[in-house]
Amino acid sequence: HYCFSDDTGFTCFGSNEHGALDVPPLNEPTSVGVGDYHSCALDLGGIKCWGGNYSGQTDVPDLVNPKVLAASGATTCAIDDTGVKCWGFDGNGDGRASPPELREPISIDAGPWGFCAVDQTGLVCWGFNGNGETSVPSGIYPDSYDAGECSSMLGLIKFLSETAN
Repeated sequence: HYCFSDDTGFTCFGSNEHGALDVPPLNEPTSVGVGDYHSCALDLGGIKCWGGNYSGQTDVPDLVNPKVLAASGATTCAIDDTGVKCWGFDGNGDGRASPPELREPISIDAGPWGFCAVDQTGLVCWGFNGNGETSVPSGIYPDSYDAGECSSMLGLIKFLSETAN
């Protein structure tokens, strides 16, 4: 399934397995994360998650002024005033819901097996590392990045806006 927000509101479409399309009331959503069977959105009231909750992926922990979020599989992570917090499935011991110590993270994205964030030291990734997914060369400080698997809705939104014109 996919979710996006635009000037007309918030929309999810695709498979409604486990209630993934049952969007709760949202107040000016600014960020969205979509997992396999769940979704989360950041609005003026904080982060709200819905859909499948078989690994705790919709049980939002206490967050202090959340800024942005990302979701993948059955895991969700968010940046708040205290750093990065993740909840849901922690992999088979791969730590995907256990972010490393980060220094002032500013962005986060999700891939199929883990997450990446940009902080004061550069790009930092965690989760499954079977094919080098978390082995980031040192000193990488990107202007933008995508952790893969259609994790960023920017491409979909750009496609939708281009096809509408």
